[in-house]
Amino acid sequence: MNIIEKLNEAYIKQGAQEAKDAEGWFPRASGIGGCLREMAHKAAGFEQRPNSPETMRVFELGHQRGAKLAEVAKSVWPDAEAELEVRIELPDYPVPMLGHLDLWIPSERTIIDFKTAGSFKMGLLNEGSKEGAGEDYELQLQAYRHGIFWSKMSGGILSSIRCLLIFEAKDSDARKGVEAGQLAEVEVPYTEELEARYRARLEALVSILKARDAKTLEPTSVQGMPDPSKHWRCRMKGGVSRYCSIGPILGKCSK
Repeated sequence: MNIIEKLNEAYIKQGAQEAKDAEGWFPRASGIGGCLREMAHKAAGFEQRPNSPETMRVFELGHQRGAKLAEVAKSVWPDAEAELEVRIELPDYPVPMLGHLDLWIPSERTIIDFKTAGSFKMGLLNEGSKEGAGEDYELQLQAYRHGIFWSKMSGGILSSIRCLLIFEAKDSDARKGVEAGQLAEVEVPYTEELEARYRARLEALVSILKARDAKTLEPTSVQGMPDPSKHWRCRMKGGVSRYCSIGPILGKCSK
């Protein structure tokens, strides 16, 4: 018996079941910054490609490390709450979007989202690069900020809530000064510009949901990633998208 083959078979079955469970797509805070065209295809009912065993194990490692870091953080800040569910109201739509915070520390007014990263990204963070807080993470943290504000701090000041990404290195690279297990912090501050982008994204999501409800949704009319022909998430290999969960079925979605 090939142990690895058997393990991968089990992950493939699990991935197929998760893809099936994803039917009836609805936006979540964790994915708010993703490709709108991909979301539109999911909303329209296109079958998603199941995650590969390798991708699923990477996600597992990230969740496991985040859970452990949250556990340790709770020993430092006893009032901290881990895996806290928040509701985010959508403009002119009856159903709220949900999100799960990795950690909320009321005494620090701080939201923390834990991420794992390879040595290349950690090296950039060591050099002071803000690349770690990309568009997707910024919008995700802004959604969490709103969720916490309305569920825990209504009547306070939205901008007073601090949002942090804590990255943990998955591997080492002495050339970049990175050690596996090293932590790096990136703050996502509140700005009017970020708030405007966040509200625009909510409105775009509501447009997709309303079009689906009215059965008029045409996913290819929805703007995808900025310059899809060049974006790394839209890369093709052998006629199949390498990173988009709907690309293999739709072919060259971004063209």
